[in-house]
Amino acid sequence: MNQDISKLIKDYASVYTRFEKLQEGENEDSELPGGDQKTGVIAEYYAKLYIEQTVGKGQSIGYEQPGAPHDIQYTEEGRKDPVKVQVKAVSAHSKTRTISPIKLKYKTGSKMAKSFDKLYLISLDENFVPDGFWINDYEEIEQKVLINKTKASNKDESKRWKIEGAFMKGESKLHSRKSIGSIKYLNFKNDMKAELIEAIK
Repeated sequence: MNQDISKLIKDYASVYTRFEKLQEGENEDSELPGGDQKTGVIAEYYAKLYIEQTVGKGQSIGYEQPGAPHDIQYTEEGRKDPVKVQVKAVSAHSKTRTISPIKLKYKTGSKMAKSFDKLYLISLDENFVPDGFWINDYEEIEQKVLINKTKASNKDESKRWKIEGAFMKGESKLHSRKSIGSIKYLNFKNDMKAELIEAIK
């Protein structure tokens, strides 16, 4: 085996194992969320630091279990219900910059409930440092879905309330084309990268 490749694999395995150890327990005090996709784990960690910076560490802020409708939940002074945040991330290592499916609603009993209040879109450079950060409100996305999916069948609500194939704004290390982001459903106008970088210092 190529010795450079062999060392690279060992280094990656070591870092991966260190991530897993920090993720063990998955309790409210865990520094990192659960999950196997490390790009997403890093982005959720950054998102939590941003929330701590903006709403204050005194508020209740916690990761949800992998597979939950949203990723982070926190309390906000003056608000009765907790704020639910879904985090989507893409790094410069992604050639297509495709965002994983965004589920706007999920089935609870016989009803459909919204999955989140805010969607955090985080773009990471090749060193996994934020190079783009946008916050979308649920209501704004829902309105766009209603406008663009009026012809969708009402028989399959789960498909109607899922956005697939959307692209993150930014550049790929592996492709020269720059993505402007999928603006059909998502809003990439207000880049809050500076605020996120300040929060993770």
